[in-house]
Amino acid sequence: MLMRYTLTLTSSLLLSALSAQDSLNVRKLFHWDDPTIPEGVEVYFNQYNEVWGYAKEGREYAFLGSTLGVHVFDVTDPVNSVLVDHVPGRFSGQGVIHRDYKVHAGHLFATCDQGPSSLQVMDLQYLPDSVHVVYDSDELLARAHNIQIDTVNARLYTNGGSTQFSVYSIADPANPVLLIDCEADIPWWGSTIGYVHDCFVRDNIVWTNDQDGMHVVDFSDVENPVILGSLTNYPDQGYNHSGWMNDDGTLYAMADETHGSPLKFVDATQLNDLEVISTATTGVDPTSVLHNPFFTGDLVHVAYYYDGYYLWNLADPLQPMLLGYFDTCLE
Repeated sequence: MLMRYTLTLTSSLLLSALSAQDSLNVRKLFHWDDPTIPEGVEVYFNQYNEVWGYAKEGREYAFLGSTLGVHVFDVTDPVNSVLVDHVPGRFSGQGVIHRDYKVHAGHLFATCDQGPSSLQVMDLQYLPDSVHVVYDSDELLARAHNIQIDTVNARLYTNGGSTQFSVYSIADPANPVLLIDCEADIPWWGSTIGYVHDCFVRDNIVWTNDQDGMHVVDFSDVENPVILGSLTNYPDQGYNHSGWMNDDGTLYAMADETHGSPLKFVDATQLNDLEVISTATTGVDPTSVLHNPFFTGDLVHVAYYYDGYYLWNLADPLQPMLLGYFDTCLE
């Protein structure tokens, strides 16, 4: 999320609510900020731009993106989280708005969507001491807005940036290989799907958050992908920013990055007949803007631009239940 403040780690206390009006069943455990980190763009006041987590051998880590690069934290003891390393981005400082991170096979993959950037890959085997850069090149791509990884098939999917949508093999993390540039190599891609802002991928099946809404594409044969379904017309339609699938593959949470747009839940059991079956909203303000939802079990963790963090229970997909929230904008 584009925020001036930075890493806030929260825990859900589902049995009792706090008295503060800016939170419900959630409390802050740790907060970190470095005032020397420059803002990327004056109008956004953005120092920080992304966070991702990783667990290894009983320890937990957080990767925080800033205008300077990635900051690596050991958050095993969250109250006493420790900054253990920092890796500068190929392009840094003013002008940086977006970075993205994902982990596969003990390596962190890092991209940026501004300036003369690069794909960076870092070996995580030396944590909690440090991370080691094993690849830093713009030969395959200079920029990507978002990335996702199919961990089953060791494939990296890039969304936006240097290309509309591309797929890479990361079987050898230190030596990524381009498999297909969809815009350049698939005749129907530009007219049917086009620019993809983000995606969710699981075992070759990709859910694209694209310029027309959403498409489900089978990349089992990477050179001949097949569209399995689409959702290009739905209630309260906005700009489809991102989404995430539950563990069972039956429910997809979709976030339109549009003021006042509700969080949408899509029945994913019939790919040829996708349907929004329920919605959820913070009820805070009509200017609320969704950014990223993530499933863990039946729980959906959601980041909002202005409302902060929200937690919903989708045990009953037709009736989302609000469990907690924390207003990070008051920090």
